[in-house]
Amino acid sequence: MHRIVSLFVAILFSTWILAQPADSTYSTPGSYVYTIPTGYTATLQIDVWGGGGSGGRQTGGGKGGGGGSAFASSTIVLGAGTYNLMVGAGGIAGEDGQSSDFNSMVVAVGGKTTKDEIGGLGGAATDCVGQIKYSGGHGGNGIQDGGGGGGGEAAGPEGDGANGSNQMTGFGGDGGAGATSGGDGGNGGYRIDFAIAEDGYAPGGGGGGKHGPHQANYVGVGGDGMIVVTVIDYALPISLLSFEGYAQSHSIQLKWSTATEVNNDFMAIERSVDGLHFDEIGRVNGQGTTYEAHQYQYLDAKPISGLNYYRLRQVDIDGVPTYHKIISIQMNDVAQSGTLVVYPNPVQDRLHLQWQASNAPSDIKVFDLNGKELLRNRMPEGSTEYQLSVSNLPAGIYVLQAIRASSTEVTRFQKL
Repeated sequence: MHRIVSLFVAILFSTWILAQPADSTYSTPGSYVYTIPTGYTATLQIDVWGGGGSGGRQTGGGKGGGGGSAFASSTIVLGAGTYNLMVGAGGIAGEDGQSSDFNSMVVAVGGKTTKDEIGGLGGAATDCVGQIKYSGGHGGNGIQDGGGGGGGEAAGPEGDGANGSNQMTGFGGDGGAGATSGGDGGNGGYRIDFAIAEDGYAPGGGGGGKHGPHQANYVGVGGDGMIVVTVIDYALPISLLSFEGYAQSHSIQLKWSTATEVNNDFMAIERSVDGLHFDEIGRVNGQGTTYEAHQYQYLDAKPISGLNYYRLRQVDIDGVPTYHKIISIQMNDVAQSGTLVVYPNPVQDRLHLQWQASNAPSDIKVFDLNGKELLRNRMPEGSTEYQLSVSNLPAGIYVLQAIRASSTEVTRFQKL
């Protein structure tokens, strides 16, 4: 018995750890989704760098270096859900660096490229979104028959990025390399020994400008952007261990238990006849914040005839609700039970329905979990079974209603 309890606690602890909001770093250009698990509220620090601009590309003389990206940061509190991210790519072949974006809440713009000897501009803080914003360093200048300008350094939480250096008598300018944690700019190309321009460093460093005279493709590429999500704190209002109930006489007894509670104001008990639309029937006060297990119960003295669906709506002290699992309980002394048999469940193509001839439904309806009616079938008079085709439904959970003159029976099925 002790081994079983220990195993249960280990599984619970492992599940708890895996479900927590996590630190994440996104350094490859593209789209991502950051998820805060159901029930959690998380305080996050979001640090964002855009992509660095490339060095000047046109053929002919030496060109300026690309600008470094801007930096933006915010500390924000987010509830459970999914949040869209976009990591910007560094500019290539005479392109600006792309912006990086955390769900439009924190945005850092990329550095600019250039078409002539004047270095590209660094990403501007004024174009960013965030509580903290710094500008990237500008690219250094190149010269027609000399070296290319150095790429600008990306900004960072320490401040603005350093500017790239101008070319010096045939030698390329050095890339910006200040004290920020943004990527350094690439060195400009050298006219003296025909060394090609260097790429900017990630995150967000500007590419070096090409030396002259030389082909357009000998330019430095901008460093890619980056988004860093750091979890400062998180809270799960309640960790629910169990939720169950049973019919007794003319009432239904509900019981549940919690392992921990954080800022738990109260738990509302909600009831439904169809598993879709719920109404609150009572409340039980929570324990605020506690790390000890607690038991709760609630008596539904007036259950609905037939099948009753229940769920818990936990509300924290800030008024944020969290919904927990749904259970169903049949009130046997009020309504006839077991009249509808549904199989197989889960189902792929056809759902087989059976019932007693004395309690045959007139209609069968199928709803999705948002309450939208998807199927409706009229039952042949006197029938005791029916084959319901569900092959056209997408995979998911659905609610089936068997409608009679005096009652409605509800069950759920899964479509594979």
